[in-house]
Formats: sequence, C-alpha cells, structure tokens
Amino acid sequence: MEPVSISTYDMELGETYQVGSKTSPFIFRGFVKGERYGDGFKAEYPSATHTISPRPTVFKPIQPKENTMTKLYEITTDGKTVFGTKLAVNSSGDWVMEIKGEGTVMSVPKADVQEVFPYTVEIKFNDNRTPGSQGYNYFATAGDWAVGDLVVPKDSSSIATVTKLDCKSTAATKWLSGMKLQGTYIKSGE
Repeated sequence: MEPVSISTYDMELGETYQVGSKTSPFIFRGFVKGERYGDGFKAEYPSATHTISPRPTVFKPIQPKENTMTKLYEITTDGKTVFGTKLAVNSSGDWVMEIKGEGTVMSVPKADVQEVFPYTVEIKFNDNRTPGSQGYNYFATAGDWAVGDLVVPKDSSSIATVTKLDCKSTAATKWLSGMKLQGTYIKSGE
C-alpha cells in the first residue's frame, strides 16, 4: 500500500514515517532544539539516528488491515456435519474444535476437518501485451459465471475471461459484478 502524505507538524513521537513514499521508514524522535519543524527533526533508522533537514511533509506508511476473521471448519463425524473453530492440537494429533452454535468442545482427527472457503471465481484480463496474465479472485454466487464467460468488471473498462470456478481463494476482497458479454458471431464479407 502506498504511504499517505502528512504535514511534518502532525508527526508524533515514536511513530513511523518515511521521508519519501518509497524510502526506508524511520521512527520520529523529536524536533531539533525542541522546536516544531524549523530546524529539522531526528529520525531513527535501524542503523543510526540522523537529523533530517526541514520539510513541509513526510509520509506515513499505511498498515495493511489484519484479517481478524477466525477460520471456519466443517467437521464430519458419524455422518453428521457441524461447523467449528480450531482451538488446539491434542497429544494424539487430533484437532480440538469448538462447535458453533453449541458451545461444545470436541477432538476430531484432522482428516475429518475441512476448511470452509467462500465461493470465488478467478478472472484474467484479456491483454494482448501480457500473455499468461495474472489471475484475480472475486467473491461470486455459484451459477452466475461459467469458465470462458467474458466480463467487463464494473470497476474496469477492460474485458476479462472467467478462468476458474470455486477457487477456494482467501485472496478475494470484493464481489465480481459487471457486464457479461454475450453475442452472435457474424461472418460477413467472406
């Protein structure tokens, strides 16, 4: 993620900043002579502390959001399927699981546990300049898309092809919405 430009006056002691958007981060250790901005400031890098000349702005790195969602697992035992979260692994190698909705705890062999993933699809943009282009994962509703569908995603003006269904990807961050292209091939002039 790109850092955000902020006023040097707004720097806080002990916080991490960058002089430029692509430079090494430093910890702000105060203004020279205790004054704000005029004589520069002290920047602590891993190797040494330096005095940085006065400047109107610095960059604040943006920390990526942590994924605080607990992984959900499907547990199948004795023909019954329940959902739960992993608490630990016991001494015999079984997973200790808390069962959702019941509040009970049980241990099950790892082979009986399967992680639950959202339904996702992968698309690749049809860019002639980059053969084998990177795939992008989106949340989707099963049945809305088929492999080979052409789509213009709502946040793009490029055409993409649906390349995989039910990818079980954790990389998806948004839903695939857009225009599904359908048409009839016309062979004229031949």
